[in-house]
Amino acid sequence: MSLHVLLVEPDAGLAEEIRHALGSAGFSVTAVAAGEPAVESCKQTPPELILLAAELPDMSGFSVCNRLKRALSTVPLLLYTGEATDAAIEAHRRTRTHADDYLKKPFELAELLGRAAALLNGDAPAPPPPPAPPAPPRLDGRPAAATEGPP
Repeated sequence: MSLHVLLVEPDAGLAEEIRHALGSAGFSVTAVAAGEPAVESCKQTPPELILLAAELPDMSGFSVCNRLKRALSTVPLLLYTGEATDAAIEAHRRTRTHADDYLKKPFELAELLGRAAALLNGDAPAPPPPPAPPAPPRLDGRPAAATEGPP
């Protein structure tokens, strides 16, 4: 029995390319073009993996991600985007219902397949490191330099 993947992609051409690549790798793929059908599909038949475009015609993919992760927290979800900024992705990554991985478009199908396989194998990517704390103030009152050499 093949693993079931839910693909949420509004671009029919891209959806077909991804479906073909996943099918060739042995996956069973259900493709939908919008957020509401994705949520309904997951209620009917929970998938083993969700590939979700952030740009959807009926709602934000980030909102769909939140809804799906609340209902199916153990199902790996990869959210990909062509428009969201790195800051928007990082803000979403800090939410309780974040995606398990994020990918920026354009991407190679091989990269998408590799990340999907990693998620299915439990090899979720490590979260990004936290930002460095600000340098402590200097005793002389001047601002600390980004990199200070020896005195």
